[in-house]
Amino acid sequence: MDSGRGLIPRSNTASPNRTVVVVEPSLGKNQHVALFLRHLHASNHATCLVACGIHMNLQKLPPTAARTERGDQPPLSAALLKLPFLITVERLVEDRGFGFATCEFTKDELFFHISADLTGRRDFLKVAAGDLLLCQIGSRPKEPDRQCVVQWLGCADLNWNDQEPPKCQSDLDAFRREALHNRTLNQLHQQMDASWYVKQWAGEPPADLRDPILGETWIQQLSRLDPLALEKTLLGDRLNTCCFDFRESIDPASPRCSVIDLLTTFSPAQLAVLGQPQKNWLGPSLSQDRQAVRFSLQADSNSREFDDDQKATIFEWFLLRHIASDPEDGFDGWLQGIHPYEAIAAQRLLDHGVPLPAAIRQWIAAMAVIGLITQPYVDRLAIQDPSTAAQLFRMLSADGQRKALADWTQNSEHLIKTLERQTDLVGEIALRCALAVDLETDGERIWEIGCASGDVATRLHDEAQGTDITTALADLGARMQKASLIVGHNILVFPT
Repeated sequence: MDSGRGLIPRSNTASPNRTVVVVEPSLGKNQHVALFLRHLHASNHATCLVACGIHMNLQKLPPTAARTERGDQPPLSAALLKLPFLITVERLVEDRGFGFATCEFTKDELFFHISADLTGRRDFLKVAAGDLLLCQIGSRPKEPDRQCVVQWLGCADLNWNDQEPPKCQSDLDAFRREALHNRTLNQLHQQMDASWYVKQWAGEPPADLRDPILGETWIQQLSRLDPLALEKTLLGDRLNTCCFDFRESIDPASPRCSVIDLLTTFSPAQLAVLGQPQKNWLGPSLSQDRQAVRFSLQADSNSREFDDDQKATIFEWFLLRHIASDPEDGFDGWLQGIHPYEAIAAQRLLDHGVPLPAAIRQWIAAMAVIGLITQPYVDRLAIQDPSTAAQLFRMLSADGQRKALADWTQNSEHLIKTLERQTDLVGEIALRCALAVDLETDGERIWEIGCASGDVATRLHDEAQGTDITTALADLGARMQKASLIVGHNILVFPT
């Protein structure tokens, strides 16, 4: 067969099941191999190739061990899990067992080798330019700096179960989202470990496999876990063994981390489990990589200033992580106490109700003094930290002041310690606690009654305005019952 193209098969009388093929010397070496492979593929005999002085004796596999022309057909589900990209064959170098393909997301051609075909085929007889392949992209130890196809299958090699095979990347993405949707977190982690890739790299693989849909699915599952469950996943260990480049998108220490995606996907408590935020994110500008690995479909830029709400989330993330790991250690310049986003983060912390270290309580108190903390949160801080109640007494609500006074009545230790450090607070607290009363009277008739507490003065009765003195006296009596200290030069003539 093929004698017109340079292959001359000759029968072997000594071995009827063996064919000797002599290649015409006029053909080049590459043509020898290509023609020989075609003959070998079609022959049922063991074949001996004699070409240019080279003698090759290849034993044909027995029928039970031989592969089909298409190779073994992998299940569709397994292929969809493994192979995230759709590429188009551009050209083949058949005699050398490799080819080049293109895909939608890069202009560069991607190298692929016959040995990476998951069906195990040994030639390109069933592959042609223009064919669509499913593939995984990574690198080879021979060329570690060059992205190439490391696994592939022909679309035609799969049974699509009466569905239309994908014609573009978005079609394949839809198939894969459905296939990955029901995978458990442990199954996703096993897939991310990519043991086949570890083996190819003799145990030292780079984290350069690509799979945006796998990354998206994995991060969505992580975002549904509460902080305790997230901690139990041992995420740090998972990131260390992950062979995919999307692992950097969730690692706050990586310059390719997408901060915006982290803030919109995870809560501050979850982020505290993922790692430590970077203080420079709070600066006026960020110098992060615009080509950060993305795991969402939003087109954000990491190189922009965050608004106060986003900065507050970063700050809350830092504080929750710091409180959990080393609550009494220094805060490395984070606690400046002058920015609105700090106050937002502080108030969120008080909402959590978690015990706060002394340094954080003092930081919040300092912001309360300059008016950055709203009154309800000042009251909450005073309840959590009675030692700050004296410092912030004038900023407490009336109810907050009463609670502080009741606490000091039961235990004056916090008040005494605070007043020893800040003696000027004595007059401030006395002013806020005292009720000053003033009666305009000649000893027989009262024509005006007034009182003052803190910054608020109230006229309770004015005879000239026709107010009712009985009502005014009842109001004054109620105020005196609540007051801790009463002062007033005419109080002694107050009628009983």
